[in-house]
Amino acid sequence: MGQVFYQGGVFIWPLLLLAVVIVVLSGKRILELSRTTSLGEKRLDGGFNSILFWGCVSLVVGFLGHYLGVYGASGCIVKAESVSPSLMAAGYQVSLSTIIFGMLIFLFSAVIWYFLQWRYQKLAKSG
Repeated sequence: MGQVFYQGGVFIWPLLLLAVVIVVLSGKRILELSRTTSLGEKRLDGGFNSILFWGCVSLVVGFLGHYLGVYGASGCIVKAESVSPSLMAAGYQVSLSTIIFGMLIFLFSAVIWYFLQWRYQKLAKSG
């Protein structure tokens, strides 16, 4: 897995930063909700959507990294006289790593967002 991470190029690092931001925001909101017994104490709904927003940004960054990688590779293919199909497939496989990481980060943020929304609604009904 580490090899795929390093093959992803420069777009993997912003994706890693976005993943850290999402984990920190999620942890903060989960702790706030676990300490809250009723919504009369605080209004916490403001931070939930930021988790989903940064997840969407990571998805877009993943696709951007993929398309820029394929665009750069196709420019090199045009200049080359002959390209083997296995080399093309290997290059395409590497370019897909940014999409995979972006989708995984988005999936994580969507699941956390849904859980926080559910917990918030549960507190709203009880208090």
